This record gives sequence, C-alpha cells and structure tokens, in this order.
Amino acid sequence: MLKTDVTASVQGEGCFCPDGFLLDEDDCAPETECGCFIQGQGVISNGNMYVNYDCSSRCTCNSGVVTCANYHCDQHAICEVRNSIRMCYCVDHFAGDGQTCTTTRGDCLDLYNAGNRNCGVYNIHPTGWSGTSFPVYCDMTTEGRGWTVRFSTWQEDLVTLR
Repeated sequence: MLKTDVTASVQGEGCFCPDGFLLDEDDCAPETECGCFIQGQGVISNGNMYVNYDCSSRCTCNSGVVTCANYHCDQHAICEVRNSIRMCYCVDHFAGDGQTCTTTRGDCLDLYNAGNRNCGVYNIHPTGWSGTSFPVYCDMTTEGRGWTVRFSTWQEDLVTLR
C-alpha cells in the first residue's frame, strides 16, 4: 500500500491527511486502497460485497465507494451465512448463483436432453439419491451422448475422486 506522511494542513491539534488520503493508523493511505464503511456492518474490503440480513440488498466496495442495489433470492434459494458469507444459496436439487436456481438434472443424459452439449463437470442428483447433488464429468460427444463419468483413483495415502 502506498503511504504518505501525515501532515498538519489545518490549524489545531490532531492528525490530518491531504485530500485523497485517509488516516491508516499513523500514516496516510490513498482512499482508493481503503475499504468501505457500511452502517451496522463495519468496514468491508475494497472489491468485496456485503448482503444485508434478509438478502434484499447487496452492497459492493470499489475504490472506497459503496454501491448498493436491490438483491433477492430465487424461490428455490435461502438467505443464509455459509463460510462467513451471507447471500442467497440454492436449495438441494437446484443449482445456480442463488438469485437464479435451476433444477439439478439426474444424470448427464438429462443434461444433454435439456440442451447442454459441452463436455465438462456438472452437478447431478440421481433419481432415488437421498444425498446432496455432486459433481460428475459428462461426455456429450461419444456415441449415444450424455455419458456420466465418475471414477476414483487410489494412490498410497491419496484418494482422488472425479
């Protein structure tokens, strides 16, 4: 962080920083490198976001400026804190960013039939599976298309699931 000396530019007792800088302990730091203060939340770091308690508003901090916008959860999502981050999260059997949640397909053939044509990792929830959805690799090009590939390898003291 670039810092400059604290200067007294105003008569009186105390520490002051030049325009465009804020006091950071004993030094002055550029405003653009500082976080943002949000009433009732405290300071959030530059580039981060804050979602209020009922997920109706999301605020972001960019270069010391707070910008807030309406925010809402999809009908298949809940507003909660996970890993210290409050936001909308899709419920089981649904996938997405919390604002838009779509049904998790049962297998890769379901995904293929729904229009997904790219090979890659997808979350599925097989029919009859009581656990949460899980990632698998879908082969969308091999004959028959929509192959679900899930395998594991074992190497001394190392398990890799794919």
